[in-house]
Amino acid sequence: MDELAGRYLTLCLRLSRLVPGLVDWYTGPDRLLAAVHSEPRRLPERLAAEADRLAADVAAEATLPTDRADWLTAQLVAVGALGRSRVGDVLRFPEHVRHVLGIDPDTFDEERAEAALFSLDQHLPGPGSIASRVAAHRRRASAPGDRTVDLYAQAVELLRPVAQQAFRLPDDEYVSLRAAGADDPLSDPRPDGRSATKVAIGSRPATLAEIVHAAARATYPGTHMLRVLRTGLLVEQFGRGECTLELRTSPGRVAAVGATAVGLDALLPPHELELLLDRLADTAGAPLDARAALAIHDALLDLDDVVPAAGRDLHARNGARARSLLERYHVRPGPDAAAILDGLTDRDRATAAYTVPSGRRLALGFLAKQDDPVAGFRRLVTEQLTPAALAAGR
Repeated sequence: MDELAGRYLTLCLRLSRLVPGLVDWYTGPDRLLAAVHSEPRRLPERLAAEADRLAADVAAEATLPTDRADWLTAQLVAVGALGRSRVGDVLRFPEHVRHVLGIDPDTFDEERAEAALFSLDQHLPGPGSIASRVAAHRRRASAPGDRTVDLYAQAVELLRPVAQQAFRLPDDEYVSLRAAGADDPLSDPRPDGRSATKVAIGSRPATLAEIVHAAARATYPGTHMLRVLRTGLLVEQFGRGECTLELRTSPGRVAAVGATAVGLDALLPPHELELLLDRLADTAGAPLDARAALAIHDALLDLDDVVPAAGRDLHARNGARARSLLERYHVRPGPDAAAILDGLTDRDRATAAYTVPSGRRLALGFLAKQDDPVAGFRRLVTEQLTPAALAAGR
């Protein structure tokens, strides 16, 4: 690990003591973590100033590869903004989002949202609002809660060969599955290793499309595979120690979440994904129109941009438009518009709401610009790409 990486990790770990939950995961040196936690907490303005100094040093280091320099710079802009926000130096909400996540917050596409509503209307015919039809579909199509864990485990078994075919995974990688709240693993009860990921599976009813996509995002070709490949390539071969830590609120997080969200789109042709879903349906003993189920799932994902858009309008003091957007486009079962708006009054929560939908949208756009989707996806999971790089398709 070089000096820049060590300073970056130290800075992020120090800031995480002031911003609970900021570090999503850390696999770097234990001694560094212990040292940070044994020292007095640093003032947030000092951490922001250190982020600025480190960003200047990154810019002055001519030998850094461009992707690494761009990634570190974007991360340090986020760290600086988060530090300053803790002492009252608060940016306007759109600028805060641009600094902290590295994205343009003004990207809600009503034409795309209308297309998603149209798709739902076509695939869920009948009386009632689209929201009521979506809720009825989930009641009909969800696997029983006591089968969710088993179906998730089967999905992981079916997805791993897909990832193995596209990437050479190390022999020691594995995923340990367990039911949420349970102590005993459901599979691979081996000791923890550097290439291991523990996944807790909730037992709430979920549709088979939701189960497949959740398994893919968490394991293959998702978060687990991304960590394994980046550890082996970026950290061990290239010495980029900064990749041993992920900040939950950062441009790097947006890009990483985007990569984990589009793996199925990149590696599995639609007919193969439908066949995989059919195999789960056979296990569940439930008849399924796989193509329609996937279309409904994709349409709901395309509507998830509405929540951060409502947060943007809310913080621009346009509560009427925020409520109008949610009442038209938020059709998932769950909290109503009033409850969602209440949660979005929290600035950090409204910012974080952009992460998943923006990451997915940017990653899909990036893949669409690549000549070979599999090669494009390989770049997504093995390079340090920023949201700006995804948007440019480079």
